[in-house]
Amino acid sequence: MPRTKSIPFILRDTREQLGYTFADYGIEVVDMELNTGDYSIAVRKGDEITRYNNQISIERKTPENFVSDLSTDENRERFEESVIKGSKLKFYAIFIEGSQVDIENQKYEGRII
Repeated sequence: MPRTKSIPFILRDTREQLGYTFADYGIEVVDMELNTGDYSIAVRKGDEITRYNNQISIERKTPENFVSDLSTDENRERFEESVIKGSKLKFYAIFIEGSQVDIENQKYEGRII
């Protein structure tokens, strides 16, 4: 009996604005509502799909978005809730799209008070 190949693909949250496509890497992206984060993974083996969105999550932030999440009570509360949810997963990461130098030198819109 021939083996069925496992094919990984990316799950992208439907609320993700300007989301990555991964087309240059030949990886399929499927949009669906994710409970935590902006991206996760799944594996297709024949007709069977195994989703790992309840175990693996990546939250994507621009420096401006990250600062906004920390600077106002409403945004901070929502951000803290998402970090708490993420901390219960096997893998959770927050990916900030900016260099550490730019962030340290405050090369972004917004301020934390």
